[in-house]
Amino acid sequence: MNKPIQKMAVRITVVAVVILAWELVPRMAQLSPVVLPPFSSAVEVLWERALDGSLWQGLLASLSLLVRGVGLGILIAIVMTAGCFIIPGGREVLQTLVGLFNPLPAIAILPLALLWFGFSDRSMILVIVFSVVWAMSLNAYAGFSTIRPVLVDVGRNLGLRGPRLIASIYFPAALPHLLSGLRIGWAFAWRTAVAAELVYGAAGGKGGIGWQIYLDRSEFNTGGVFAGLLTIVLVGLLVEYGILNTIESRTVKRWGMVS
Repeated sequence: MNKPIQKMAVRITVVAVVILAWELVPRMAQLSPVVLPPFSSAVEVLWERALDGSLWQGLLASLSLLVRGVGLGILIAIVMTAGCFIIPGGREVLQTLVGLFNPLPAIAILPLALLWFGFSDRSMILVIVFSVVWAMSLNAYAGFSTIRPVLVDVGRNLGLRGPRLIASIYFPAALPHLLSGLRIGWAFAWRTAVAAELVYGAAGGKGGIGWQIYLDRSEFNTGGVFAGLLTIVLVGLLVEYGILNTIESRTVKRWGMVS
């Protein structure tokens, strides 16, 4: 059995064991569905919501905010990091900013966002951007810093300066670090978006997955809560293995930049 198939077999086995335990423990212990419903009950609720459209409505509300926030956060992080390698003294400025703000949980600034923008999409997007920028900047800085000086010198000898040098030399060479930062930033953003909805409810009158979980908890619908959690996990797996892994396999792995 080759290594990729072996890894996949281990992962499938672990997931199967977790699902089996989740299904059997509540039944064997005769637990109340309010305490811990079986796996099949959560899947049933998830299926019902997929059929009536409420699942897709919540996903669309959450993911529309997420895509805008993550996209803006990535853009700000790359521009800011690129600027620090162009402007004299910029590296010290970026290191200081990352040191100040990276330890601060993004959800902690949501009260300020609500004071500034109210219960609107802008509040959620600001929090998501904050959760992405510093993780992405940290990884971009690490990637840019590891580029061999000879590559930079070659670019300069070819007449590349400023943004052209960043786009042609720094960005391609730092792509493995940028993808790593994207993975971390996306995960931070997804957790932050759900947490914000759990704590503060719907933004702009549109409830996402976190808001649905909050409503289910208020109604003691534990099966609905677990259905929401399953949705969060499934979206995470889809982004990780369906999108990010595909990008990585078609770029840095294909080019031999990572094993």
